[in-house]
Amino acid sequence: MKIRIFVNPSRLRRWHILLADRLMACAHTVAFAFAEGGPTLPLSLELCLRLERLAFRGCRRSVAKRLNFDFFAGLTRNLPDPDLIIDLTVTCAGAASIEGTAAANLQLLFDGNPSEIFAVSAMTRRRHPVLAVVMLNGSLPDLYRAALIGRPLTRGETLLGRSLDLSFQRAIALLVKAVALIELGEPLPERWAAGPAGPVEAGNLAILRYELPRLACACFRSLASLRPWRRGS
Repeated sequence: MKIRIFVNPSRLRRWHILLADRLMACAHTVAFAFAEGGPTLPLSLELCLRLERLAFRGCRRSVAKRLNFDFFAGLTRNLPDPDLIIDLTVTCAGAASIEGTAAANLQLLFDGNPSEIFAVSAMTRRRHPVLAVVMLNGSLPDLYRAALIGRPLTRGETLLGRSLDLSFQRAIALLVKAVALIELGEPLPERWAAGPAGPVEAGNLAILRYELPRLACACFRSLASLRPWRRGS
């Protein structure tokens, strides 16, 4: 299948590249398209993710890491008449691009919204977001809504970077599965677990209030674990 992935240039992340790699490994032809617009993410989110990568080596290959255009240069080729659109924008740009065509349009949702800020908001309330994929054809959606329940965060998942990594990894698996079902011509299952209603708690202050104490505790535990080794050296 020929697949075009729409993304917002201000929100490019490593997981977008990993999604393209997974789809190409399944013999699909993939190209990115960019759509301007949409609200910017809070500056505190990138600050906290950078602090995590500085503090912990394991976070440096984070799938949530921001990337620049250079990483997408080889995947921005022209792809006429795609069979499928994967819309990862917050402005739903993919829907406008397929008007009058037979291409299907998949959209990823976090707690029912296309912006990952709703995933962050769920994490500040100590749970994972509910992930869903909606296939939009015409005026009414044909629903493929996955039962990935927004379970509580475990102790090892409380840092925002680690939680986002897990959500994005699940999003990759969910999208790859949806594409496989579409290619086989099988109906998409209609399973849905609606995200808990509530205000978005992902402004700069809410993110810093949530993340910084947990990051400080994680750093302290990491340093404390080195003490016996240092004494024996």
